[in-house]
Amino acid sequence: MSTFPRPLLLLGCGQVGRALLGLLPKWTEHLQLWGVADTSGLLLTQEPALVRAHKLAGRPLSSLGAGPMALPPTAGLVIDAAVGDNTTLWLEALSYGHAVVTANKVPLSRPAAPWDLWRPAWERRTLGLASTVGAGVPSASCLLRLREEGDTVRSIQAVVSGTLHFVLERVAAGQRFSDAVFDAKDQGYSEPDPTLDLSGADVGRKLTILGHLASLWQRAPMLDVEPLAPPNWRGLSATDLHDALRTLDGSFARRVLAARDAGERLRYVGRASGTGVRCALEPVPAESPLGRLGPSDNGVILHTQRFHATPLGLTGPGFGPETTARALLADARAACNRFSS
Repeated sequence: MSTFPRPLLLLGCGQVGRALLGLLPKWTEHLQLWGVADTSGLLLTQEPALVRAHKLAGRPLSSLGAGPMALPPTAGLVIDAAVGDNTTLWLEALSYGHAVVTANKVPLSRPAAPWDLWRPAWERRTLGLASTVGAGVPSASCLLRLREEGDTVRSIQAVVSGTLHFVLERVAAGQRFSDAVFDAKDQGYSEPDPTLDLSGADVGRKLTILGHLASLWQRAPMLDVEPLAPPNWRGLSATDLHDALRTLDGSFARRVLAARDAGERLRYVGRASGTGVRCALEPVPAESPLGRLGPSDNGVILHTQRFHATPLGLTGPGFGPETTARALLADARAACNRFSS
Protein backbone atom coordinates (compact mmCIF):
# COMPACT_ATOMS: atom_id res chain seq x y z
CA MET A 1 0.00 0.00 0.00
CA SER A 2 1.27 3.45 -0.98
CA THR A 3 1.86 6.03 1.71
CA PHE A 4 0.68 9.61 2.14
CA PRO A 5 1.36 12.42 1.62
CA ARG A 6 1.87 12.59 -2.15
CA PRO A 7 4.13 15.19 -3.80
CA LEU A 8 2.17 17.99 -5.44
CA LEU A 9 3.13 20.11 -8.43
CA LEU A 10 0.86 23.14 -8.84
CA LEU A 11 0.61 24.79 -12.25
CA GLY A 12 -0.66 28.36 -12.18
CA CYS A 13 -0.69 31.04 -9.49
CA GLY A 14 -3.72 33.08 -10.48
CA GLN A 15 -6.76 33.49 -8.26
CA VAL A 16 -7.52 29.76 -8.12
CA GLY A 17 -3.89 28.76 -7.60
CA ARG A 18 -3.47 31.26 -4.78
CA ALA A 19 -6.71 30.07 -3.14
CA LEU A 20 -5.44 26.50 -3.32
CA LEU A 21 -2.13 27.46 -1.73
CA GLY A 22 -4.10 29.05 1.11
CA LEU A 23 -6.01 25.80 1.69
CA LEU A 24 -3.06 23.40 1.43
CA PRO A 25 -2.00 23.53 5.11
CA LYS A 26 -5.26 21.69 5.94
CA TRP A 27 -4.45 18.91 3.45
CA THR A 28 -1.02 17.79 4.65
CA GLU A 29 -2.33 14.30 5.39
CA HIS A 30 -2.77 13.77 1.65
CA LEU A 31 -0.52 16.26 -0.14
CA GLN A 32 2.95 17.72 0.30
CA LEU A 33 3.77 20.70 -1.90
CA TRP A 34 6.76 19.86 -4.10
CA GLY A 35 6.78 22.70 -6.59
CA VAL A 36 4.81 25.60 -8.05
CA ALA A 37 5.03 26.85 -11.61
CA ASP A 38 4.00 30.11 -13.25
CA THR A 39 4.88 31.43 -16.69
CA SER A 40 8.38 32.34 -15.47
CA GLY A 41 9.35 28.80 -14.41
CA LEU A 42 9.16 26.12 -11.72
CA LEU A 43 10.00 26.83 -8.09
CA LEU A 44 10.82 23.80 -5.95
CA THR A 45 9.32 24.61 -2.56
CA GLN A 46 7.34 23.17 0.34
CA GLU A 47 6.16 26.56 1.55
CA PRO A 48 2.71 27.44 0.18
CA ALA A 49 2.38 30.59 2.30
CA LEU A 50 5.62 32.00 0.91
CA VAL A 51 4.56 31.43 -2.69
CA ARG A 52 1.07 32.80 -2.09
CA ALA A 53 2.39 36.00 -0.54
CA HIS A 54 4.91 36.41 -3.35
CA LYS A 55 2.22 36.05 -6.04
CA LEU A 56 -0.24 38.29 -4.20
CA ALA A 57 2.45 40.96 -4.45
CA GLY A 58 2.44 40.47 -8.23
CA ARG A 59 5.95 39.07 -8.50
CA PRO A 60 7.05 36.20 -10.79
CA LEU A 61 8.49 33.01 -9.33
CA SER A 62 11.67 33.63 -11.29
CA SER A 63 12.55 36.24 -8.67
CA LEU A 64 12.66 33.41 -6.11
CA GLY A 65 14.91 31.30 -8.30
CA ALA A 66 12.43 29.37 -10.45
CA GLY A 67 13.99 27.10 -13.05
CA PRO A 68 12.89 24.82 -15.90
CA MET A 69 9.76 22.68 -15.72
CA ALA A 70 10.03 19.18 -14.23
CA LEU A 71 7.81 16.53 -12.65
CA PRO A 72 8.05 15.11 -9.11
CA PRO A 73 10.49 12.17 -8.95
CA THR A 74 7.88 9.87 -7.37
CA ALA A 75 4.25 9.29 -8.32
CA GLY A 76 2.18 12.21 -7.17
CA LEU A 77 -0.28 14.88 -8.22
CA VAL A 78 -0.17 17.58 -10.88
CA ILE A 79 -2.86 20.19 -10.23
CA ASP A 80 -3.40 22.43 -13.25
CA ALA A 81 -4.88 25.80 -12.27
CA ALA A 82 -3.24 27.54 -15.22
CA VAL A 83 -4.68 28.82 -18.49
CA GLY A 84 -3.12 27.39 -21.61
CA ASP A 85 -2.52 24.20 -23.54
CA ASN A 86 -0.63 21.89 -21.17
CA THR A 87 -1.50 18.76 -23.17
CA THR A 88 2.12 17.63 -23.52
CA LEU A 89 2.81 17.98 -19.79
CA TRP A 90 -0.40 16.09 -18.91
CA LEU A 91 0.54 13.22 -21.21
CA GLU A 92 4.05 13.07 -19.75
CA ALA A 93 2.73 13.15 -16.19
CA LEU A 94 0.19 10.39 -16.81
CA SER A 95 2.79 8.24 -18.57
CA TYR A 96 5.06 8.47 -15.50
CA GLY A 97 2.32 7.40 -13.10
CA HIS A 98 1.22 10.79 -11.81
CA ALA A 99 -2.42 11.79 -11.51
CA VAL A 100 -3.57 15.04 -13.11
CA VAL A 101 -6.30 17.18 -11.55
CA THR A 102 -7.39 20.22 -13.51
CA ALA A 103 -9.44 23.39 -13.65
CA ASN A 104 -7.77 24.18 -16.99
CA LYS A 105 -10.21 23.50 -19.81
CA VAL A 106 -7.95 24.15 -22.79
CA PRO A 107 -6.36 20.67 -23.15
CA LEU A 108 -9.86 19.14 -22.93
CA SER A 109 -11.74 21.43 -25.29
CA ARG A 110 -9.35 22.25 -28.14
CA PRO A 111 -10.39 20.74 -31.52
CA ALA A 112 -7.57 18.15 -31.50
CA ALA A 113 -7.95 17.17 -27.83
CA PRO A 114 -6.89 13.49 -27.45
CA TRP A 115 -10.09 12.18 -25.86
CA ASP A 116 -9.05 8.63 -26.71
CA LEU A 117 -6.48 9.19 -23.92
CA TRP A 118 -8.35 11.57 -21.64
CA ARG A 119 -11.50 9.47 -21.26
CA PRO A 120 -9.74 6.26 -20.07
CA ALA A 121 -7.64 8.29 -17.61
CA TRP A 122 -10.83 9.93 -16.30
CA GLU A 123 -12.52 6.54 -15.94
CA ARG A 124 -9.48 5.24 -14.00
CA ARG A 125 -9.68 8.42 -11.86
CA THR A 126 -6.14 9.44 -12.73
CA LEU A 127 -7.51 12.52 -14.50
CA GLY A 128 -9.72 14.66 -12.27
CA LEU A 129 -12.03 17.00 -14.20
CA ALA A 130 -14.61 18.13 -11.63
CA SER A 131 -13.31 21.70 -11.48
CA THR A 132 -13.52 22.33 -15.22
CA VAL A 133 -17.33 22.60 -15.20
CA GLY A 134 -19.43 24.12 -12.44
CA ALA A 135 -16.80 24.00 -9.67
CA GLY A 136 -18.97 22.78 -6.78
CA VAL A 137 -21.49 20.98 -9.04
CA PRO A 138 -20.46 17.28 -9.32
CA SER A 139 -21.38 16.90 -12.99
CA ALA A 140 -18.26 14.94 -14.03
CA SER A 141 -18.58 12.39 -11.22
CA CYS A 142 -22.31 12.02 -11.94
CA LEU A 143 -21.62 11.34 -15.61
CA LEU A 144 -19.04 8.71 -14.62
CA ARG A 145 -21.56 7.04 -12.31
CA LEU A 146 -24.22 7.02 -15.04
CA ARG A 147 -21.69 5.52 -17.45
CA GLU A 148 -20.79 2.77 -14.96
CA GLU A 149 -24.50 2.01 -14.49
CA GLY A 150 -25.00 1.58 -18.23
CA ASP A 151 -27.15 4.68 -18.74
CA THR A 152 -26.96 6.71 -21.97
CA VAL A 153 -26.94 10.49 -21.97
CA ARG A 154 -29.05 12.00 -24.73
CA SER A 155 -28.56 15.70 -24.14
CA ILE A 156 -27.30 18.23 -21.57
CA GLN A 157 -28.66 21.65 -20.62
CA ALA A 158 -26.58 23.83 -18.35
CA VAL A 159 -25.97 27.23 -16.77
CA VAL A 160 -22.24 27.04 -16.06
CA SER A 161 -20.88 30.56 -16.28
CA GLY A 162 -20.80 31.99 -12.79
CA THR A 163 -19.82 35.36 -14.26
CA LEU A 164 -22.71 35.62 -16.71
CA HIS A 165 -25.20 34.28 -14.17
CA PHE A 166 -24.01 36.85 -11.62
CA VAL A 167 -24.40 39.65 -14.17
CA LEU A 168 -27.90 38.57 -15.26
CA GLU A 169 -29.05 38.21 -11.66
CA ARG A 170 -27.81 41.74 -10.93
CA VAL A 171 -29.67 43.07 -13.97
CA ALA A 172 -32.82 41.25 -12.81
CA ALA A 173 -32.41 43.05 -9.45
CA GLY A 174 -32.39 46.42 -11.21
CA GLN A 175 -28.71 47.10 -11.84
CA ARG A 176 -27.50 48.31 -15.22
CA PHE A 177 -25.83 45.65 -17.35
CA SER A 178 -22.63 47.67 -17.75
CA ASP A 179 -22.29 48.22 -14.00
CA ALA A 180 -23.03 44.55 -13.26
CA VAL A 181 -20.21 43.47 -15.59
CA PHE A 182 -17.73 45.72 -13.80
CA ASP A 183 -19.01 44.60 -10.39
CA ALA A 184 -18.23 41.02 -11.44
CA LYS A 185 -14.75 42.15 -12.50
CA ASP A 186 -14.12 44.06 -9.28
CA GLN A 187 -15.16 41.06 -7.15
CA GLY A 188 -12.87 38.70 -9.06
CA TYR A 189 -15.69 36.75 -10.70
CA SER A 190 -14.68 37.57 -14.27
CA GLU A 191 -11.49 37.56 -16.27
CA PRO A 192 -9.43 40.77 -16.07
CA ASP A 193 -10.89 41.52 -19.51
CA PRO A 194 -14.63 40.81 -19.03
CA THR A 195 -15.18 40.47 -22.77
CA LEU A 196 -13.61 37.00 -22.50
CA ASP A 197 -16.57 35.95 -20.32
CA LEU A 198 -19.08 37.89 -22.42
CA SER A 199 -17.92 36.00 -25.52
CA GLY A 200 -19.58 32.81 -24.24
CA ALA A 201 -16.52 30.83 -25.33
CA ASP A 202 -15.92 29.49 -21.82
CA VAL A 203 -19.44 28.06 -21.72
CA GLY A 204 -18.80 26.46 -25.10
CA ARG A 205 -15.64 24.81 -23.75
CA LYS A 206 -17.48 23.50 -20.68
CA LEU A 207 -20.30 21.99 -22.75
CA THR A 208 -17.72 20.47 -25.07
CA ILE A 209 -16.11 18.75 -22.09
CA LEU A 210 -19.44 17.52 -20.70
CA GLY A 211 -20.41 16.20 -24.12
CA HIS A 212 -17.17 14.25 -24.41
CA LEU A 213 -17.62 12.81 -20.92
CA ALA A 214 -21.17 11.81 -21.85
CA SER A 215 -19.96 10.22 -25.12
CA LEU A 216 -22.31 12.41 -27.16
CA TRP A 217 -19.69 12.50 -29.92
CA GLN A 218 -16.32 11.04 -30.84
CA ARG A 219 -14.88 14.08 -32.62
CA ALA A 220 -14.83 17.79 -31.88
CA PRO A 221 -18.45 19.00 -31.97
CA MET A 222 -19.94 21.82 -33.99
CA LEU A 223 -20.05 24.99 -31.84
CA ASP A 224 -22.69 27.71 -32.07
CA VAL A 225 -21.91 30.32 -29.42
CA GLU A 226 -23.80 33.62 -29.09
CA PRO A 227 -21.64 36.41 -27.59
CA LEU A 228 -23.17 39.00 -25.27
CA ALA A 229 -20.86 41.73 -26.56
CA PRO A 230 -19.14 42.29 -29.93
CA PRO A 231 -15.79 40.49 -30.30
CA ASN A 232 -14.06 43.71 -31.41
CA TRP A 233 -14.55 45.17 -27.91
CA ARG A 234 -11.84 42.86 -26.60
CA GLY A 235 -8.79 44.75 -25.42
CA LEU A 236 -10.57 48.06 -24.87
CA SER A 237 -9.49 50.13 -21.89
CA ALA A 238 -11.71 49.85 -18.82
CA THR A 239 -13.21 53.29 -19.48
CA ASP A 240 -13.90 52.61 -23.16
CA LEU A 241 -15.35 49.18 -22.39
CA HIS A 242 -17.66 50.57 -19.72
CA ASP A 243 -18.86 53.22 -22.17
CA ALA A 244 -19.42 50.58 -24.86
CA LEU A 245 -21.32 48.30 -22.49
CA ARG A 246 -23.64 51.16 -21.57
CA THR A 247 -25.06 50.97 -25.09
CA LEU A 248 -26.41 47.51 -24.18
CA ASP A 249 -28.02 48.51 -20.86
CA GLY A 250 -31.47 49.19 -22.33
CA SER A 251 -31.56 45.99 -24.38
CA PHE A 252 -30.70 43.78 -21.41
CA ALA A 253 -33.15 45.56 -19.12
CA ARG A 254 -35.95 45.03 -21.65
CA ARG A 255 -35.13 41.34 -22.12
CA VAL A 256 -35.02 40.70 -18.38
CA LEU A 257 -38.37 42.51 -17.92
CA ALA A 258 -40.00 40.63 -20.81
CA ALA A 259 -38.89 37.32 -19.34
CA ARG A 260 -40.18 38.26 -15.89
CA ASP A 261 -43.58 39.31 -17.32
CA ALA A 262 -43.81 35.89 -18.99
CA GLY A 263 -43.03 34.04 -15.75
CA GLU A 264 -39.50 33.30 -16.88
CA ARG A 265 -35.88 34.10 -15.99
CA LEU A 266 -33.15 35.12 -18.41
CA ARG A 267 -30.22 32.70 -18.41
CA TYR A 268 -27.13 32.09 -20.52
CA VAL A 269 -27.74 28.43 -21.37
CA GLY A 270 -25.42 25.89 -22.92
CA ARG A 271 -26.88 22.85 -24.66
CA ALA A 272 -25.06 19.76 -25.85
CA SER A 273 -26.51 16.94 -27.94
CA GLY A 274 -25.40 14.60 -30.67
CA THR A 275 -25.57 17.47 -33.15
CA GLY A 276 -23.13 19.71 -31.26
CA VAL A 277 -23.07 22.59 -28.78
CA ARG A 278 -25.31 25.66 -28.70
CA CYS A 279 -24.80 28.49 -26.18
CA ALA A 280 -27.12 31.48 -26.04
CA LEU A 281 -29.09 33.88 -23.88
CA GLU A 282 -32.61 32.52 -23.45
CA PRO A 283 -35.58 32.69 -21.10
CA VAL A 284 -36.37 29.61 -18.98
CA PRO A 285 -39.46 28.96 -16.81
CA ALA A 286 -39.02 30.64 -13.43
CA GLU A 287 -39.97 27.41 -11.60
CA SER A 288 -37.67 25.16 -13.62
CA PRO A 289 -34.38 23.94 -12.08
CA LEU A 290 -32.39 26.50 -14.06
CA GLY A 291 -34.91 29.23 -13.34
CA ARG A 292 -34.66 28.64 -9.59
CA LEU A 293 -30.85 28.94 -9.45
CA GLY A 294 -29.51 31.24 -6.74
CA PRO A 295 -27.16 34.13 -7.58
CA SER A 296 -24.00 32.07 -6.99
CA ASP A 297 -25.28 28.75 -8.37
CA ASN A 298 -24.59 26.75 -11.49
CA GLY A 299 -26.90 24.05 -12.79
CA VAL A 300 -26.56 21.02 -15.06
CA ILE A 301 -29.59 19.09 -16.36
CA LEU A 302 -28.96 15.61 -17.78
CA HIS A 303 -31.48 14.03 -20.13
CA THR A 304 -30.66 10.32 -20.24
CA GLN A 305 -32.27 7.07 -21.27
CA ARG A 306 -33.09 6.38 -17.62
CA PHE A 307 -33.83 9.98 -16.56
CA HIS A 308 -35.97 10.93 -19.54
CA ALA A 309 -39.41 11.85 -18.24
CA THR A 310 -37.81 13.56 -15.24
CA PRO A 311 -34.28 14.74 -16.14
CA LEU A 312 -31.52 14.57 -13.54
CA GLY A 313 -30.69 18.01 -12.15
CA LEU A 314 -27.49 19.05 -10.38
CA THR A 315 -27.17 22.48 -8.81
CA GLY A 316 -24.76 24.11 -6.39
CA PRO A 317 -22.06 26.76 -5.92
CA GLY A 318 -20.60 27.39 -9.33
CA PHE A 319 -17.92 30.02 -9.20
CA GLY A 320 -15.31 31.75 -7.13
CA PRO A 321 -11.62 30.93 -6.66
CA GLU A 322 -12.07 29.13 -3.33
CA THR A 323 -14.99 27.03 -4.59
CA THR A 324 -12.88 25.92 -7.55
CA ALA A 325 -9.83 25.30 -5.36
CA ARG A 326 -11.85 23.11 -3.00
CA ALA A 327 -13.16 21.10 -5.95
CA LEU A 328 -9.57 20.61 -7.15
CA LEU A 329 -8.50 19.37 -3.73
CA ALA A 330 -11.46 16.97 -3.55
CA ASP A 331 -10.38 15.48 -6.90
CA ALA A 332 -6.81 15.34 -5.59
CA ARG A 333 -7.90 13.39 -2.51
CA ALA A 334 -9.79 10.92 -4.71
CA ALA A 335 -6.63 10.42 -6.75
CA CYS A 336 -4.59 9.91 -3.57
CA ASN A 337 -7.07 7.27 -2.43
CA ARG A 338 -6.57 5.48 -5.71
CA PHE A 339 -2.79 5.44 -5.14
CA SER A 340 -3.34 3.75 -1.78
CA SER A 341 -5.81 1.12 -3.02
